[in-house]
Amino acid sequence: MKLRRYFLIGICGTVIGLIALIILALQFILLNNYQRLEAQDAKANMQRVLDTFQNNIDSFKISDTNWNAPPAPRPLASGGERGGVDLRLIEKISFDTGAIVTMLIDRDNKVVFNTVSSIDSEKSTSSIPTTVLDSPQPDNPFVGSRNLQRMVKGLVTLPEGPLMMISLPLPAGAGRIIWGRYFDEAEIQRLSDITHLDIGAVTYDENLAPADFQRAKVNLTNGDDLYIESQNDQTLSGYTLMNDVFGEPSIILRIQIPRTIYQVGQSGLVNFALVLTLSMIGIGAAAYLLLEHVILSPLTTLTANLNSTQPRSVPAYNIDEFNKIATGFQTLNTSRLAVESKLQEANDKLESRVTERTSELFTINANLQQQLDTNKQVQSNLVDARDKALEALQVRSQLLANVSHDARTPLTIIGLNTEMLQRGKHGDLNAKQVEVLDRILIASRQILNFMTNMLGQSQLVNSKIQLVKVVFEPKLLVEDLVSMLIPLADSKGIALRSEVDLALPLNLMGDPERLKQIITNLCENALKFTKEGEVVVKALRKDQYNWVIHVKDTGCGIPLEAQTRIFEAYWQLENELPPNPSRGIGLGLSIVRQIVQLMNGTISVDSELGRGTTFTVTLPIEIEPVRLTPETVEKITGPVTRLPNNTDLESTQTH
Repeated sequence: MKLRRYFLIGICGTVIGLIALIILALQFILLNNYQRLEAQDAKANMQRVLDTFQNNIDSFKISDTNWNAPPAPRPLASGGERGGVDLRLIEKISFDTGAIVTMLIDRDNKVVFNTVSSIDSEKSTSSIPTTVLDSPQPDNPFVGSRNLQRMVKGLVTLPEGPLMMISLPLPAGAGRIIWGRYFDEAEIQRLSDITHLDIGAVTYDENLAPADFQRAKVNLTNGDDLYIESQNDQTLSGYTLMNDVFGEPSIILRIQIPRTIYQVGQSGLVNFALVLTLSMIGIGAAAYLLLEHVILSPLTTLTANLNSTQPRSVPAYNIDEFNKIATGFQTLNTSRLAVESKLQEANDKLESRVTERTSELFTINANLQQQLDTNKQVQSNLVDARDKALEALQVRSQLLANVSHDARTPLTIIGLNTEMLQRGKHGDLNAKQVEVLDRILIASRQILNFMTNMLGQSQLVNSKIQLVKVVFEPKLLVEDLVSMLIPLADSKGIALRSEVDLALPLNLMGDPERLKQIITNLCENALKFTKEGEVVVKALRKDQYNWVIHVKDTGCGIPLEAQTRIFEAYWQLENELPPNPSRGIGLGLSIVRQIVQLMNGTISVDSELGRGTTFTVTLPIEIEPVRLTPETVEKITGPVTRLPNNTDLESTQTH
């Protein structure tokens, strides 16, 4: 039964979780308390060591000694008296106090007597450096002329090592007398013997100190009075910094004490965890047995009755709720058997119906397959028709392109001969003849532009237009093109003028023929729908990277709903605008937009009915790269053979 497994897993998980939670909480609480007690113990032992150290220094002081030499008639050996002090008395006191260093300084800060006695040969052959006498520190214990009545005691850092010393003033300002011992291994051992502790020390400036002293130095330098570090589960180390009489760091002192408190706490925690584990296991086992007797066994019996195919008598349980559930299960089981009988009967009927429906579906599927075959044939016919239509469209486009291309040559010849007649190349003309020639020239140019648009549309559809990049003068291009269209404007009584911004570069890179086609289509479109007023062509610099061409007219304008469709091929405003017999077939603006897009530019329109229209073409500025002249090349590399440049080649290809 899965329920037993779930109960067992739940009880075990609960017991384990509670044990872990309680042990972790106790570990956190008790161990923190043990660590605080260890810190207090380490601090007390460290203070005991420091007090013992101070007592060792205070042992040099003998307050009831008369430092003056005894009065006559006591004879003294030669050299037995220095500065009014009996040297034999000094030697005796040095011996009694265990002093190794003895120094007598007069009131002029001169060393009267200086002796170092030690079994260490290096220290016995040296004396206290006289440089300390010149130290400007106010607490210098070796200076006798300052603070004569002040006693100074503590550490002094010397080249031989730290010196435990006491400096006492002599009576009547006669100078100072100094006793001391080096804080060496013997002194450390003496402290260990007195305090019964494991004591170690290194000088503050020692570079090769053990790693634990280096860690302690970092923490003590940051302002801590005491640094504690556990070496292992049995030993705890405490570190403190001892300053010299000048307040500078001198010695890092270490004591090692056993971790008795920690070990006792760990032992108690382990015992408690063991007792807790056993208790929780017992509680969990009791809970499981209780659940087995009260819930799980009755549920097993209920499950057996529920799964039985034959009704059984309802057993009696100790819990009223289970008796009610058992009765309900018995009723439910009887109902289930009745429902199963009805379901079996319904299933038999359903199988017969499924057989009938399957036969009908086979018939429908055959009909659908026949219809699908018919649809495939129709689709194949549609594909053939589409291919034929596309082929016809391509033939028509090619025919239009050929016609447009072949018609441009005679139209160009007509236009050129008409211009020659106008200019009097074949004799003088009267005013009527000039007027007639103007109409011929305008009509030929309109037809030529129409043919050019037809050819351009065909090339655009077949993706055969290739832009060239040559150097041209935008100012000259705009002015020449406007002057060529002035006769057409004059014939309609409309003013046509151009404006070129001085900030526009003198030379640009691009396709001037396509630019002429853009401006021509926009100007002819503006002249076509303008009855009076003017048409202005502006070329100016927009910003550092772009230049624009504005074609503005004072014509009838374009409705707002039609402004989104005027760039579609073969689309015209037939109903919105008044009739115009000279209106084209709707290719001009479509070709303009496609060419502008090929030039990586944009075109937009701003129009209002009755107030005119403005077309704006924005194009990127492309400037000819700097090239070396042939003369410069000859100076650098010698004479070279001149070849046609890219501009010449592109121009040749264009023509």
